[in-house]
Amino acid sequence: MKLSNLWKLATIATVLTGTAFAQSSGSSMSTASIGDFYQKLKESPLDMSFYLAAENIKDSETGKDVAGILHTDIVYLSYKLTANDRISTENRWTFKNANGPDNTEVTWARSVLKYTRSNILTEERNGVNLSAAIERRQYPNLAMRDRINISALNRASVTASKSFGKFSSANTLYYGMNEVRNEAKTTTAESYWYLLATQAYDLGNDYSISLTEEFIADQNAQDSAEGRFVGLTLEGAKQLTPSVTAALAVLTTPISSKDEWKFDRTWTEELTVAASLFIRAF
Repeated sequence: MKLSNLWKLATIATVLTGTAFAQSSGSSMSTASIGDFYQKLKESPLDMSFYLAAENIKDSETGKDVAGILHTDIVYLSYKLTANDRISTENRWTFKNANGPDNTEVTWARSVLKYTRSNILTEERNGVNLSAAIERRQYPNLAMRDRINISALNRASVTASKSFGKFSSANTLYYGMNEVRNEAKTTTAESYWYLLATQAYDLGNDYSISLTEEFIADQNAQDSAEGRFVGLTLEGAKQLTPSVTAALAVLTTPISSKDEWKFDRTWTEELTVAASLFIRAF
């Protein structure tokens, strides 16, 4: 699917929402207050949110010293088709200043179109929540496509979650298939499995803490030198308002190897610190 089609779908969702506003307001937009318009926007099938994050960049030679800051900005836009069906887009930009602010590298890193089916199972009826999704990801930046040797990917996922009082667990299993640009480079991953597991605990007073484990296994054409990755993230979060959440996280990579799950003995020393802000606009 071309990127232009992604934007067309997002535009259609916006137009449909605007039509719904016009039908339900009973008065023209010129006479409606900003507060009334925003309330109708929040009640509409359209959702928009932002994720802003910054993390330290390690020196490529030592792997330890901070050499700069990586900013990641994500815009999410989704439209609820039914109570259980949603279509969404994600656009991500990165701002990397590894060598100081005068050398900032700006990249439109990805554009995603995603369909999600929720409540396949529910905790109330089945003891566990289950949802599934399919998505198409494009890499708009040409230099990035050349570097990773991938132009796009198609991915399917299933998510199971459950709450135990103040404790909750969510686990998502992904299977992705990459569109390889140069198939002669047989070390490029053609597909991969990705397990994302998160355990969270509600500390009260709008504070929470969570631990996330990531497991990735690549498959390539030569069936060797395939990536194996394990990541750990410990995060503390504070809900500042019903629409804004701030978080501070520490990340590390115990395993980043080829063909086997081999521990990096220095993983406890090579930590990344990240701060983030999630804002739900409507």
